[in-house]
Amino acid sequence: MFEELKSLRKQLLLNNVGRDLEIDLLLISFLQKGHVLLESVPGCGKTMLAKSFSQALDLTYKRVQCTPDLIPSDVLGLKFYNPVKTDFELKIGPIYTDILLMDEINRANPRTQSCLLEAMGETQVTIDGEQISLGEHFFVIATQNPVESLQGTFPLPAAQLDRFMIKIPFSYLPINIEKKIVLLDRKSTSFQAPHISKVLISEIQQEIDQVKLDDSLLDYILEIVSKIRNHESVKVAISTRALLDLVKVVKGWAYFQNRTYVTPDDIIKVCPFVLNHRVAISPEVLLYTTSAEVIKEILNETPVPIFSNN
Repeated sequence: MFEELKSLRKQLLLNNVGRDLEIDLLLISFLQKGHVLLESVPGCGKTMLAKSFSQALDLTYKRVQCTPDLIPSDVLGLKFYNPVKTDFELKIGPIYTDILLMDEINRANPRTQSCLLEAMGETQVTIDGEQISLGEHFFVIATQNPVESLQGTFPLPAAQLDRFMIKIPFSYLPINIEKKIVLLDRKSTSFQAPHISKVLISEIQQEIDQVKLDDSLLDYILEIVSKIRNHESVKVAISTRALLDLVKVVKGWAYFQNRTYVTPDDIIKVCPFVLNHRVAISPEVLLYTTSAEVIKEILNETPVPIFSNN
């Protein structure tokens, strides 16, 4: 299964040059049944990555462009009266899909943002009292621009952020990589995605679940989470959902390194992507520190355990 995954990753890199880490994290989140938040200034390739990812899988895909006047029924759907049938009918919105791209999610108002909570947390939606199950591969890819840089945006609440397994910050690429992108754009190459079946996706997920996490490393993760929760600068700390997500992502990262066991380096590597967006710093210390700095400090001061992979 690992070879098929490598083939998929290689193909994704053709249209997303230099985004090796971002592609790995996106694939891990999808395979571990999470959701992803992509953040950067405009024009860094967030939507391109989401679009090419959807093309690489044999799954349905829909895109919602978020605006301040977007309302929940635009995403979920609604019941309307059909005069011909003299009865109400249910019209399902774009949320009924496998891969949902919520483009510029922080432009949607809080009421519309909240309509995603049930879908992302329980893989179902409720429309006028009727519960509708979403597919087993339901996966939200949301993009956002930094709140502080744009007008007409709404900050994502803690409940919303906690439902994103991973937040991936997009930075500017090195100039030599951007040169390759310019040359690629001139060639206008088309995207040719390998066919990855739902059966293969399920088999890869099972292999990731079998990755071994030593008890000493689980205790190491729990110690990190405990220190974050008790840190004097932290106002909103790590939830149980975040802890479970961290374990899933750590196992996924180890699998992507072609290993059947987790190492301390795997934990240190993925912690910022899983935890940074979930930690809120107390207002009185915001000028002096950030969630990323607090987590980095805790990772540096927590002793790394000695473990056995046998």
